[in-house]
Amino acid sequence: VQLSESLTKLQDYAQTTSQTLTPYAETISNQFLENTKQLRERVMTDFEDLRSKLEPHRAELYVVLQKHFDEYREKLEPVVQEYATLNRKNAEQLRAKLQPMLEEMRQKFESNLEETKSKLVPMVEAVRAKLTEHLEDLKTMAAPYAEEYKEQLVKALAPHTQDLQARMEPYVENARARFAQVYETIAQAIQA
Repeated sequence: VQLSESLTKLQDYAQTTSQTLTPYAETISNQFLENTKQLRERVMTDFEDLRSKLEPHRAELYVVLQKHFDEYREKLEPVVQEYATLNRKNAEQLRAKLQPMLEEMRQKFESNLEETKSKLVPMVEAVRAKLTEHLEDLKTMAAPYAEEYKEQLVKALAPHTQDLQARMEPYVENARARFAQVYETIAQAIQA
């Protein structure tokens, strides 16, 4: 019964503490949003700049990919049409024709993949560099607010923590005594 009462009191205390801290959290959240407004706007501007800088690379990548697909289609289209018109007897001849072409295309695909990667790497690196820069800016900008929030939280919780400890002390001592009795009973039963 006492344990149930102490849990109920603990729950009530947690709710009271939560209600006490809500204004602090809202104030800090609003301050953080206001203080990071310029950074957020700068990040959005930088991403727009980055997007416009990457646009030519994207167009180049599209041209390269389109060229590769056109080459593949140009190579395969006549063969596929020929295959559609041939009967089953000619399937073996067609396979013999396709084998060298497929091998050539596989090799070409590997070199084209490297070419595609070479176009993608600068784009990925530029995005990664900008993200890293903005994350560092955000971290630097948010650190003082996080520390201030932590200090306010500690100040706000200090009286409640001491109060909780004082209220819980009798229940903790009672539980300790009961656990000691249970331990003694078990120890005696084992020794007997």
